[in-house]
Amino acid sequence: MEASQGHPMFRNRLIRKLISAALGLGLLLLVGRLVVYRGMLRPVRVSSGSMAETLIGAHYRVVCDECGLAFACDRDQPPRGMTAVCPNCGFGGIALEAEQRQQGQRVLIDQLATLTHLRRWEVVAYNDPHLPRQMTVKRVVGLPGEEIAIRAGDLYVDGRIARKNLRQQQDLAVLVHDNDFRPRQNPPLPDRWQADASNSRWRAHDGGFTFSGEGESAGESAGEDSSQSGEASTLDWLTYRHWRCVLTPLPRTEEAPIRDNYGYNQGVARALHITPDLMLVCQLRLAGEGELVVRCDNGRDALQAVIQPAAGRVALLREGRQVAQAEWPAAQAGKSVELVFSMFDRQVILAVDQRVLLTHPLSALPEASDKPLTPTSRPFAFGAQDVRASVEHLRIYRDLYYLAPRGLDVPWETERRLADDEVFVLGDNVPISRDSRALDRPLKSDAVIGGITRYD
Repeated sequence: MEASQGHPMFRNRLIRKLISAALGLGLLLLVGRLVVYRGMLRPVRVSSGSMAETLIGAHYRVVCDECGLAFACDRDQPPRGMTAVCPNCGFGGIALEAEQRQQGQRVLIDQLATLTHLRRWEVVAYNDPHLPRQMTVKRVVGLPGEEIAIRAGDLYVDGRIARKNLRQQQDLAVLVHDNDFRPRQNPPLPDRWQADASNSRWRAHDGGFTFSGEGESAGESAGEDSSQSGEASTLDWLTYRHWRCVLTPLPRTEEAPIRDNYGYNQGVARALHITPDLMLVCQLRLAGEGELVVRCDNGRDALQAVIQPAAGRVALLREGRQVAQAEWPAAQAGKSVELVFSMFDRQVILAVDQRVLLTHPLSALPEASDKPLTPTSRPFAFGAQDVRASVEHLRIYRDLYYLAPRGLDVPWETERRLADDEVFVLGDNVPISRDSRALDRPLKSDAVIGGITRYD
């Protein structure tokens, strides 16, 4: 007598077959994943600092004794005297101890990620043809058929500046100052964010600053720069003041322009360069009938984002004239949002909760980099009138400042276009990276192993 499909014996046999098939498929997928992702079984670790701050090699993990910020300091080239300077508050004399030593970050390499095509700004691992049996990690910046140039810290492709989208900007951004980590010195040091007027309505609290003003606010007239109608209005300003956060005999609280300093490279003596590509990130809560103005002056361009929450609009002003506008999310009135205002790559981006509200190109041509900088130590400010505002978790970042070979800040370009089988790679830690700038040697695309998909 044969068992029917409804018989328990038949059902049990079918269930066992399904379980075996599922286990077999799972095992196959696991093996496939282990084959595709290099570094899952045998760890792949970053050994040098050429990609810091994105990827960190062997380092000391340091916590500032004053502000509490944690940062990495190169183990291969430690600072003289084995003492570090906090890149956030400038406190010096932080002792580097043996127990602070850390291995390089562990990475996973997706060997399928680059089978179709390589993308600009992608971090890849490749076999270095000049260092046999060594795998290297760098960022792709030039693609087949392109001409690459470096000028005044910016990267140019075929004669035009290479611009990054918001996500790419954030991936490459280097922290300059985090206001959540302030010196706990007694007596206290001056605040980096300060109100301009003695009768200001900006009030400090642990996480940032609040403003509550009805009617006329404290401060000086801002003129047309802060008014859509062209009529003068009075804004109450809260302004950031930058300090030197490097080893110097000068008082660390003396104001200075933002330069291309790396907290990682404290054992490297070199000239620092004023960096005009800056980004402000904060948590913003805003409501009211008036306006909040976010000002950015990078020494070359001064722009203002004028936010009018009740009207549901934001306008971008350049030299007092409106150059762009967008809707301000009405649903966010009175709610906390992440605000990003950046001036990377000769363009302005204003975003709320990772949604880009407006962009405005300043110039994409190399001649724009010839415009002389007017150094400023006060690149960002908030101006408020007739609004209720809260700004918290204030952070300032800078873009990478690219240099010519041998760390020179001079115009430089490749001698020829990249061939169809070549790409151009650079390290994020520009001053110490050994990459395609050396002897003008592009990388053969078939040397690329895969893309970096995750790192610890």
